[in-house]
Amino acid sequence: MTIFHALVLGIVEGITEFLPISSTAHLIIASRLMGLIFFERNSSVDGGGEVTPKKSFLVGFAQTLAFIPGVSRSAATIIAGRAMGISRKDIVDFSFLLAIPTMFAATGYDLFKNKEAIFVSGHLDLLMVGLVFAFLSSFIVIHWFLKFAQTNKLTVFGWYRIIFGLALLIFFR
Repeated sequence: MTIFHALVLGIVEGITEFLPISSTAHLIIASRLMGLIFFERNSSVDGGGEVTPKKSFLVGFAQTLAFIPGVSRSAATIIAGRAMGISRKDIVDFSFLLAIPTMFAATGYDLFKNKEAIFVSGHLDLLMVGLVFAFLSSFIVIHWFLKFAQTNKLTVFGWYRIIFGLALLIFFR
């Protein structure tokens, strides 16, 4: 893996993590396209409902569906919240807030699990490049997505997932 690979994967992660599409699937595909299999982790605008403690728990529980390969963490939380009548803006905001502890835990676990590969083998520079570009691209995407979600339906992401999945089935036959 080179710094260029880390840069590309960081951008892919930053763009896809907060959108209701599978960031893991996109990272795996990008890795394979660059010749790496190195990276692989082992309605209406206003719903009228507010985020209550009970709804928060249920949305957090729905987030656990992201353990299933190909299920987007963001999509699971947004769909669950919308199903409970939470406004699109509020559930997108809440989904981002839920992402913070989830990503810290996943990153911490990944660092612990791969500490020798990262720290002992001198790949810390690759980790840092990936982190910086993931942060920068996710910052841009979050800003865009918050504006998008306030005035647009999110079904376009569902269609994207279906079309992208079909294209992958044809391409990787």
